[in-house]
Amino acid sequence: MWHELALAIGRLVERAPARLAQQLAEEVRGWGGLSWTMRRWRVRQCASQPRLQGDLNALIDHWEAEAPELPPEALAFGLTCAAASASAEQGDGGAVELVWTGPSAGPRSTPMRRTDQALLQVIASAMRSLLVVSFAVYRVRPVVEALAECCRRGVDVRVCLDGEGDVARLREDVHRFLGVADERLGLYVWPEEQRRHEGDGGMGVLHAKCAVADGALLFLSSANLTEYALSRNIELGVLIRGGPLPGRVEAQFRALMDRGVLRRLS
Repeated sequence: MWHELALAIGRLVERAPARLAQQLAEEVRGWGGLSWTMRRWRVRQCASQPRLQGDLNALIDHWEAEAPELPPEALAFGLTCAAASASAEQGDGGAVELVWTGPSAGPRSTPMRRTDQALLQVIASAMRSLLVVSFAVYRVRPVVEALAECCRRGVDVRVCLDGEGDVARLREDVHRFLGVADERLGLYVWPEEQRRHEGDGGMGVLHAKCAVADGALLFLSSANLTEYALSRNIELGVLIRGGPLPGRVEAQFRALMDRGVLRRLS
């Protein structure tokens, strides 16, 4: 009884940050007296991300099909409990998943998330801020489309790259999907004058690869934003949900931006 409804609650809580799940529970609590059509309309108002809207719509579908007599207060209580349980499991250090691009190791493979799926999840989950850092970006249309969608929903998007050529190409690609330039897309580089130079003429490069959504979800990987890195190379990383690390990583890069070590080009 209510099996699919319970699974829908679990999927929603797994993909949404704990505080967002709590906010959704408060929203559902006030749905008494609303028709099913109106409840689905409210989903579009309280969730801007397509994936989150899909999870909420699935929850409502199972609610209507399996337990239409269940009052909104009871469902909200279930959401609150599930969110609290997920938060407790994460603990102070946050929940960590391994992320992988590469060949399968067969029956002895360690369960891991795909690199492209994890990165797209971080981008899609951002509601206020998104930080993306990579050495290079090349031929990653799904990522570009996800960044454009992020800008459309009003997220403060900051992308840090090593070279100005990559910045110009990414700016053009994102703006093409948006249809117009968007000031919410901030593109940054590490200027040569800010880098350490050696006596042999060599200098440092921006070699970090990460993405942070709302200071709460961190993707950290060896993979650049390139087609090969996301689908063909052997790459390894982690996805960290909750805990202090996502916020610390975001704060580190924002401090570099504020000091001018990383310079905005658009």
